[in-house]
Amino acid sequence: MMARLLVVDDNGDNRYLLRSLLQGHGHEVVESGNGQEALDLARDNPPDCVVTDLLMPVMDGFTLCREWARDERLARLPIVVFTATYTDPQDERLALGLGAWRFVRKPVEPDALVEVIEEVLRAAGDESVPPPPCGEDEAGRLRLYNERLVRKLENKMLQLEQAKLALERQVAKQESTAAALAESERQTRLMLENLSEGVQRVDPQGQVVFNNPRLEQLLGYEPGELLGRSVFELMDERSQALARAGLAANASGQGTRLDLVLLRKDGAPIDVSMSAVPVRDDKGRLEGFLAVMSDIGERKRFERLLDIRLRLWEHAATHTFQEVLRQTLDEVESVTGSVAGFFHFVEPDERTLTLQAWSTRTVAEFCKVSGGGMSYPVEQAGVWGDCVHQRSPVIHNDYASLPHKKGLPEGHVPVTRELVVPIFRENKIVALLGVGNKPTDYTEDDLELVQFLADVAWSIVENRRTAEQLIEALALFEAAIENTPSVAVQGYEADGTVRHWNAAAAKLFGFSRQEAVGRRIQDLLDEAPETGCFLTIKDVWTMGRASVPQELAVQTKAGGIRWVYSTLFPVFVAGAVVEVFRMDVDVTERKQSDTLIRQQLEEIVSFYDTAPIGLAVLDTDLRFRRINDVLAALNGISAAEHVGKTVGELIPSLEAQARAVTAEILRTGQPQTNIQLTGETASRPGETRTWLESWHPMRGASGEIEAFTVVAEDITEAEQMRALLAQSDRLATVGLLAAGVAHEINNPLAYVLYNLESLIDDLPRVLDALRRSTDMGSKRLGDTQWAELMGAGHEFLSPAALDDLNERLKQAFEGSTRIRDIVRGLGTFSRVQEERLAPTELMHPIEAAISMASNEIKHRARLVKEYGKSESIMASDGKLAQVFLNLLINAAHAIPEGAVEANEIRVRTWQRGGEVFAEVHDTGQGISREHIPHLFEPFFTTKKGGRGTGLGLAISKRIIDGYDGSIEVSSEIGKGTSFVVRLPVGRLEEPRVPVAISEPSPQQPSRGRLLVIDDEPAVCSVLTRMLGPHNDIVEVNSGRQAMELVEKDAGFDVILCDLMMPDVSGIDFHAWLSERNAALATRVVFMTGGVFSPRASEYLSRSANIKIDKPFKAASVRRLIGELVIAARSRK
Repeated sequence: MMARLLVVDDNGDNRYLLRSLLQGHGHEVVESGNGQEALDLARDNPPDCVVTDLLMPVMDGFTLCREWARDERLARLPIVVFTATYTDPQDERLALGLGAWRFVRKPVEPDALVEVIEEVLRAAGDESVPPPPCGEDEAGRLRLYNERLVRKLENKMLQLEQAKLALERQVAKQESTAAALAESERQTRLMLENLSEGVQRVDPQGQVVFNNPRLEQLLGYEPGELLGRSVFELMDERSQALARAGLAANASGQGTRLDLVLLRKDGAPIDVSMSAVPVRDDKGRLEGFLAVMSDIGERKRFERLLDIRLRLWEHAATHTFQEVLRQTLDEVESVTGSVAGFFHFVEPDERTLTLQAWSTRTVAEFCKVSGGGMSYPVEQAGVWGDCVHQRSPVIHNDYASLPHKKGLPEGHVPVTRELVVPIFRENKIVALLGVGNKPTDYTEDDLELVQFLADVAWSIVENRRTAEQLIEALALFEAAIENTPSVAVQGYEADGTVRHWNAAAAKLFGFSRQEAVGRRIQDLLDEAPETGCFLTIKDVWTMGRASVPQELAVQTKAGGIRWVYSTLFPVFVAGAVVEVFRMDVDVTERKQSDTLIRQQLEEIVSFYDTAPIGLAVLDTDLRFRRINDVLAALNGISAAEHVGKTVGELIPSLEAQARAVTAEILRTGQPQTNIQLTGETASRPGETRTWLESWHPMRGASGEIEAFTVVAEDITEAEQMRALLAQSDRLATVGLLAAGVAHEINNPLAYVLYNLESLIDDLPRVLDALRRSTDMGSKRLGDTQWAELMGAGHEFLSPAALDDLNERLKQAFEGSTRIRDIVRGLGTFSRVQEERLAPTELMHPIEAAISMASNEIKHRARLVKEYGKSESIMASDGKLAQVFLNLLINAAHAIPEGAVEANEIRVRTWQRGGEVFAEVHDTGQGISREHIPHLFEPFFTTKKGGRGTGLGLAISKRIIDGYDGSIEVSSEIGKGTSFVVRLPVGRLEEPRVPVAISEPSPQQPSRGRLLVIDDEPAVCSVLTRMLGPHNDIVEVNSGRQAMELVEKDAGFDVILCDLMMPDVSGIDFHAWLSERNAALATRVVFMTGGVFSPRASEYLSRSANIKIDKPFKAASVRRLIGELVIAARSRK
């Protein structure tokens, strides 16, 4: 993987070595000389990884690590420390504590360093791997940092003190005699004269006052010729600017290290690395600068070659290899100063040349000779063919004087000089690259450059040839498929759609390629009774392995039956199946021969021994003839122990199922595929396993079924997971249905309950007035005349009838209230699939579960509730309700019906420390001790008569485990069972306090102006009747109408808005209003009959607006609206 790496080191040589190493492994490298510069570069364009030294000027590596970790954009990006100075374990601990990912000490093997960097890159790319934590707090890290600095300073001071004592002793010795001083000066001069680097001293203005012989040799000057000249005259324009800035910085006390271009006396440029330090007198005054210069031409040359190689590979990605060869020649001409170039192939016999390419300049300006692609013998080549004869490069710097030159073709430019190199592969010359007519003589440096680029070019050619050969091989493969005369080859997609259909398949089945390709094989061929092959295409695709070869009867387009010997096998590309091929051999005629049929049967049976799937051959009485090791292992005993024994003897639980399968095969003559068998294995009695099997008939010479082949796979774990997922899907569906039902019931229930509640308040006054009126009329007119006056139905105004009317109304209100409570329980269960955690009081999901399980409980036992005081937990109340519903249903089913007073189910909650507990205890029949360890296993159940799936407790345990809790069970036969759920207390940084709607106070609310938005007109009417006496109310029946109204008139104290509405929902309206009038948006009160969409639930969790649930409590709503109106008016 290619990455962008930032290398930080104040030593240019170190940076160069790291850059060469990392670029050689395909990475992009950016360099910096100190930590501050690196930090600035990274903030502008963050790298993938940083490799940094520790001891650097301006900002050291420790500080860089600390600043890096503080920057949010950079903190995730890894740092690798690479140091030779700070190498103690304490240094490593400090670096890692400041955020470094790895700590590497110099020296280290290059490959080992690259491996560390790439390992860190992989870890950083994995989001699941967190960055390394800081080992200390900030104060601890600062203390450790200071300790390390102080320790280094102490060591440095000690070294300086020792050096000082040594120097004093040396000075004392040298001062003892003038001869010693002279000898020291001589040795110093001798050392300077023999240094391999150039040494130069200049005055503060840059005038040369001293240089050693090596520098004069490097620049081509005579001894003393440079003295008095300005050092800047020896540099190109760019280097002058760099040097002036560097020396200016040097004068302030900092050292300087620069890469410069100096000009030799003959004007030729030369790359050098200059290290300069200021020279001061004993009073600290600047006397000049001392510089050491090293020739880095070789390094620069190598960097340029690497850059050219990269450009050529990039060029090759989008151009033909002829264009790549021409680009290579152009690059070679550029680096050598040549004006002509060619690239020719050498045939394997090394006697024939094939002209391939000339450089752009050669074709455009010099050589007008045609012949690209032309071949001719090496013996006819000119002197440039010498490299083939000599099997080595040749340089001719005086072409005209060569005695064996053969002249040039007409139109060929005159040749003055040439350099030609052979390219070897496996000790064979495969090509020649040549350049010519350089203004000056070709050198060994030119030869090295040309050889390097020639090898790069041939590597590109080889790569392109390999790609072309692969394309050709694919074409040959297609041709082979098409032209196989005796094998019908077809290729299929996973669903059976035909992709390949060769001529033999067209001939065998009667469908042309145009008729077959793109159609599904199931729709194409009318399968004969004994074929089942096409059902396994998807299986072969999924399993990634070949099918068992089998003989199939296929009905062709013409209606005839052909027998084929068929095999399916997958085709992989990059490890993934991309196509399933089927090969059919027509064996219709061979089916006539009994001997051949027997032979084919034996071949198929012998194949079983090595097949990677479970295979067996059984007689018609279910006795094993053969079985492979894979299937034997599924049963837990060896293959040899199976042979000769029946299924009933080895696996009794499967016998009845197996006989049912074989009976169907014998009845229909057709195979039975993809059937599930369930039973206990021979080696693990008591453990139920599930196998997916396919049974195929094996026919003898007479055509009668003599045996069966079985293909089997153990799918027990897969079936358990499928059942768990199916159960979760059903719960999700029930939850969604419950939410929808709750929503649809709560809307009409809102106005039903309010009307009933208001009638209960008003009816006593009405009935009292009716009683008084009836009494007065009866007294004045007499009972008889009053009855005649009132007419038919006057008995309904009797006191007993009026009392009955009042009682019926109260019963209707009580029933509606029960419906409201049940619907609220449904609302809790609608959140079973909700993953978001919220503070939950354990009592609420328990009460929801009790309401759902009450019908199962009330006919069996008394329900006792003991709720202790406890803190909230972080959980989904819907999931917890599911857990407690399972426990309550299990408890009820453990008690027979009819003895309610003799049995009880007790639900108890309490808190101990940071944990909350809930216990469900029953006085039922109890659970036997041997069953308790299996209670939480999928499909295990102690219930009889198919009443349980065996998944409830398994799902409950997964839910509780997901909240870092536990569920434990204890039981005693005849006394009952207890399940105890333990959950940790949940903590929130800023807990949201729900708005409590208290009972009304005597205070009369201020008259307000309200907007009511609900798609149910009856709900709007209820709210108008409820709130109208003290407020001015405007009703609308959609979110869109509300938008249009508020655009014109925003003078509302409170907006009551339904959450779920068609077209524009309450969420959409509130979001729209928040953008246009944030203050008014805070006055929106959401009304909901039940939140049943994830979006609505998530929006309410983020919103600070008040939410009230339908159906309403009139008094509470009046109190809330009164308080909100007062608050709104006080802010105006």
